[in-house]
Amino acid sequence: METAIKLQYYIGGIFENKPKGMVDLETFIASHFNPKVSTIQLVDSIRLEGLKGDKKAKNALKEKLPFIVPPVIVSGRRQYSDIVSFTGICQLDFDGVTEPFELKEYLFNKYEQFYCVYVSPSGGVKGLMKIPICKDVEEYQEYYQGIIDEFECIDGFDPAPKNAVLPLFVSYDYFLLNRKNPSTWTKKGKVGYSLKNDSA
Repeated sequence: METAIKLQYYIGGIFENKPKGMVDLETFIASHFNPKVSTIQLVDSIRLEGLKGDKKAKNALKEKLPFIVPPVIVSGRRQYSDIVSFTGICQLDFDGVTEPFELKEYLFNKYEQFYCVYVSPSGGVKGLMKIPICKDVEEYQEYYQGIIDEFECIDGFDPAPKNAVLPLFVSYDYFLLNRKNPSTWTKKGKVGYSLKNDSA
């Protein structure tokens, strides 16, 4: 794995805007194989509330999870105006998945651009994909539109991570799939608009 890749992490809920520190990509991925007991208990509670259909309780519990923002490094707050660089990583999100283990196997085996694919805190599927290091938000959106064009046919695909400052909550998955040297996603799409919101 590319050990030089470092990501900012946050603690304090989805509205937290200032990073608490840095974590290696490799360390973040490994934490899903060897989670803290507190993480296991919290994620299990989130998944249980999801099964019960209590979205409000589920979201309240998710607020207690730490998170990263895979695509960018910011100098101050988690907003577009404070982006100082891009990491070459983006997240993919699949919600409401009925067969998450089957889907993650399909994604990982079909697309060699994934660093990892795993079950999310809500029981869906998350993936971290390698893309070129972008020069700005507009270029990031072009690559993400290419991802949308490819994956929108898959049930549960959520295009929300086109927002470059969207959080990715920590989860755990003992059967997470990962590879050390993914290829790079190079397909761009045509973006019909510019994402103007300046924060999460």
